[in-house]
Amino acid sequence: MRIARHKLQVFLFLAAILVPAAVLVGLAGRMIVQDRELAAKHLVDQRSLAVDKLRRELSARLEAVRLQEIENASHRRDSANPAVGVHHENGLLQKPHRIRLVLRLILP
Repeated sequence: MRIARHKLQVFLFLAAILVPAAVLVGLAGRMIVQDRELAAKHLVDQRSLAVDKLRRELSARLEAVRLQEIENASHRRDSANPAVGVHHENGLLQKPHRIRLVLRLILP
């Protein structure tokens, strides 16, 4: 009886130590997996932000090149026909006022 009681105490002691330890190991493993998944998602998000930033920068460069080409074309036309002009504040091309026709540049 005394041996059975001692075995029960040892069993309960080990259960009281090993069960929480196993739970902690399981939770730590789960946290490690979640941390890796979060890091992978963060990397994908960073790449997406970098692509969006690059897209905006390239669009701005393209817009600047378009406006420069419009301005260059306007200067070439101005030397041939001084009545045609470019309004720099709104980027519109206008025909001579006597015709009253306005061409608007449609940019995406």
